[in-house]
Amino acid sequence: MWIRRLTFAAILALLLFVPANASAATSGDWQYTTQGGKAVITKYTGSETVVTTPEELGGYPVSEIG
Repeated sequence: MWIRRLTFAAILALLLFVPANASAATSGDWQYTTQGGKAVITKYTGSETVVTTPEELGGYPVSEIG
């Protein structure tokens, strides 16, 4: 019974930290979420050691690196 409560609490905690209007996407080597009409970079999957942060991803302006 305590495991079920712990699992429910963990899921609830995760839901509280994920914005309701966020959605995940990928563009080339970049993974990002969109929030409020802007892109937030969440991961770079490429092999380059020096990269330039894109100004936009998927038509959304990049607002931050998360």
